[in-house]
Order: sequence, then C-alpha cells, then structure tokens
Amino acid sequence: MKTKLFTLLLALVASVGSIFASVVIDGIAYILNETEYTAEVTDGGNYSGDIVIPPSVEYESVSYAVTTIARLAFFLSSDLTSVSFSNVVTSIGEKAFLGCDNLVAINVDSENPNYCDIDGVLFNKNQTELVRYPNGKAKFAPNYVIPNSVTCIGNFAFTDCVNMTSVTIPSNVTSIGEFAFQIIESSLSHIVCKAVIPPTLSNCVFDGIDSSVSLYVPDESMNAYKAADQWKEFKIRPISTLPQGVENIHSCKAQSAKTLRNGQILILRAGRTYTLTGQEVQ
Repeated sequence: MKTKLFTLLLALVASVGSIFASVVIDGIAYILNETEYTAEVTDGGNYSGDIVIPPSVEYESVSYAVTTIARLAFFLSSDLTSVSFSNVVTSIGEKAFLGCDNLVAINVDSENPNYCDIDGVLFNKNQTELVRYPNGKAKFAPNYVIPNSVTCIGNFAFTDCVNMTSVTIPSNVTSIGEFAFQIIESSLSHIVCKAVIPPTLSNCVFDGIDSSVSLYVPDESMNAYKAADQWKEFKIRPISTLPQGVENIHSCKAQSAKTLRNGQILILRAGRTYTLTGQEVQ
C-alpha cells in the first residue's frame, strides 16, 4: 500500500511539473501554465527603465495570456522606473513592487477590470483601496493626499517610501493593512488622519516611523486616538491646529521642491518658501 501511494505521489509530482515552464521573453520573466495557457510575471527578468507588460506572450508557437503579476515579482529592482500593464492582468501578488526605489509610476490600462491608477499610484478598480504608492514617486511628490474615495489602505502600500514628507488620510478610511507605512529613516514630518473613528490597524502599520512625528486628527477624536493601539504612539494634535494652507502645499499635484537652509528643510512652491508644517518663510 505504501509503495503504491509513493508511486502515485511521484506520478502526480511529475504531472504537475510538466504543466509549468519558466521563460524570459523580451527581458520579462514568466511562469507559463501550459494547461490553462496563461502566464505570470515573476522575478528573474531584466527589470530596468520603463517596462510594458504585454497582454500575451508567445512561446514555442503557443500564445499565453498574461493574467498575473506574482508576489515579489519586481522586488529590489532598483533600476525600474515605471511598469505598465494591460486589461488582461487581473491579479497582483503582495509586495510585487516592493524595493523599487526609482519606480515613479504604475500605469494601468483604462479597461482593466480589477485595477486602475491615479497619476501612477495603484488602486483597485473602484478606487476604494490604495494598493501601492511607488517608492520613487515620493522624490517628486513627497506630500500626498489620498483620494476621498479610499476606504482601505492595503498591506505595504507605502513601505520604504523614504522620501515621503507628509500623508493625508481621508475620513472614509476604516482600515490600514500591515506594514502599510513602514518607512525606515524617513523624512516624514506629519500625518493627517481625518477619520473620526481611528481606522483599524493591522500589524506594524507604522513600523520604523519615529514617535516624534505629529499626527493631526479631528478635534473631537483626540481621546479616541490617544487610546487606540499604534495611533497613540504619535504626538497627537487637533486638526484645527494644522497650519492654514498646509494641505494645498501637500497635494500630490503641487509642483514643489525641497531645499536646505541653515540646517532646516524647506518647501519651495509657486515662488514662495514654506516649512514642512506649512508656515510661510519670508
């Protein structure tokens, strides 16, 4: 009985092994499912510059629909600057874009049924979940206002965005995934969270962020945030004390640049100079 079972297992492994093939086509690595004729983008490709994932690839005269971007597919591809994919990709694995330090945009075909992008930031189709903010984008848009449609910030959404200066979380957000804001040695000055009820947090959401970072919350919610796990670690301030105009300065569309003056980081925008908290410097 044991011999028959062992023989059956060997046959099953051999059968499964014949279903998949690993190939690199035009610099992109794929795992091909030779039964379903689908392809999954995976690690091991030549990922640099701007890459475009095609809707299908051909291998040995057989066409495979590219439906998936695998977990960790582009992990630590530091020379990658943008990724564009078609409406055929319907699944993206966790941490697919993690560690891409120069990635400034994730571009999605407008006909994609599951995903979309807003200015190169990856969302689910109905824009209720922020999936991934590209690491490199923070170099040019360090002050990000999350769209009001978002109710959930996904796992690892802002992980390692070391150039992020501020982020504004809209009032509709109810949950934030694990390690979403894990930023090591960041320049983050403050977070604004407009949710009256502190969003539910998964594990280690703010891992690596210094507790001296200011958290601005609705005035009536101060006590709730001070009692909430992880939120309470910040310097919690009432949102009414947020310097006037700071959110406009911190818009993702604002054309701004950082400068160093007398040891202080300042924001240059529209011919004016501001501190990181939005106060104008004469």
